[in-house]
Amino acid sequence: RIEERQVKRLKEMGDWLKLNGESIYGTRGGPIKPDSCIVSTHKGNFIYIHILNWPGEELHLPALEETKIKNATLLNGQQLILSQSNMDIRISLPQELKNILPVVIKLKLNKPADQIEPVSMPVDFIEL
Repeated sequence: RIEERQVKRLKEMGDWLKLNGESIYGTRGGPIKPDSCIVSTHKGNFIYIHILNWPGEELHLPALEETKIKNATLLNGQQLILSQSNMDIRISLPQELKNILPVVIKLKLNKPADQIEPVSMPVDFIEL
């Protein structure tokens, strides 16, 4: 017999996977190396950013060499405001999601993500 609290947790996990499963199944890790705030996966021309600890109003990511991000969305299709430079990537985050972690952001790229060299989150991007 499974305890009620475990049943509840398994249902929560199933509900999360229904919405976010594309960021898990058939993906590989990276190209952004994990840190205390995010982990990333990729498949085809997409990178999935899993936010584990809320970074504030913006998520700052390292620049991806020779890569153009076409758009950033939540997996429910909601568009996010994105700015990209040679120095970094900034994504404005909907504050109503800060208590619903992990949140997944989908980045659509101009090329396959497996062609991107792994990059680390610089220490100064991480809010202490």
